[in-house]
Amino acid sequence: MKTIKEITDRIEYTYDAMIDLDKQGNHKEANKLSIKIDVLEWVIEQKWVNKLT
Repeated sequence: MKTIKEITDRIEYTYDAMIDLDKQGNHKEANKLSIKIDVLEWVIEQKWVNKLT
């Protein structure tokens, strides 16, 4: 199982890649990464809420 640090590092790396792709004009690929980040955030939030309830 990955640590929180490993997960957040991966999200930060993906976010940085998204920004770079967007700056290069590759908006389609940047959007794909944006969606992945949104999904990751949602999953993490759901797991957090489930642990609290």
